[in-house]
Amino acid sequence: MMSTRLLLVDDEAAIRFAVADYFEQNGFHVDAAADRESAQRLLGVSDYDVAIVDLRLTGAECREGLNLVRHIRANATRTPVVLLTGSDSAELLAAAEDCGVAAVLFKSTSLARVGAVVAGLLRR
Repeated sequence: MMSTRLLLVDDEAAIRFAVADYFEQNGFHVDAAADRESAQRLLGVSDYDVAIVDLRLTGAECREGLNLVRHIRANATRTPVVLLTGSDSAELLAAAEDCGVAAVLFKSTSLARVGAVVAGLLRR
């Protein structure tokens, strides 16, 4: 049986560890990246069933995650993307929708809820 492949992109090591551990415990194969460049390299060699991307990947550009979402939408069109953010601005939500994000979740969302959203996307 093949496991579901998940790409996790977050610049915070503690979040990468917690999210990866949760999904691995639930039977996923998780590849984690700390930045857009590493994520793009992983996307170049593997196909993913779902991606979880943090909106803010560096201090320099607070929306670097949206650039990665655009890359995923252009190059891995069948991979749904969950965007993690600490912001709830209407402008951000509109920009995320325009980029083709399947779901936007706040970083305070429980891992069980993130897992439920991912499971729902995989059933589509």
